[in-house]
Amino acid sequence: MIERSGGGNVVIVRASGNYLYNRTIDSLGKVQSVETLLINSRELADHPETAEVIRKAEMLFIAGGDQSNYMNYWRGTQTAAAINYLLNEK
Repeated sequence: MIERSGGGNVVIVRASGNYLYNRTIDSLGKVQSVETLLINSRELADHPETAEVIRKAEMLFIAGGDQSNYMNYWRGTQTAAAINYLLNEK
């Protein structure tokens, strides 16, 4: 994953938890940055700055946990649109 990102910006998204993935990702190889976004509300998921961070990612990692939280928080928001942009356009 790190190689495919080209060493660019890595964004980790999660609905709960902590920021421990940052160190793990950073230890796997050289990347420009690692940032975790804790998106645990529809308000955060629909915030333009949240979507912009995701759009600029070269690698997006969606952490585990209760997947229904992702659907409840992200469906129809700018976060969902940004993820779709990464998957289909970038």
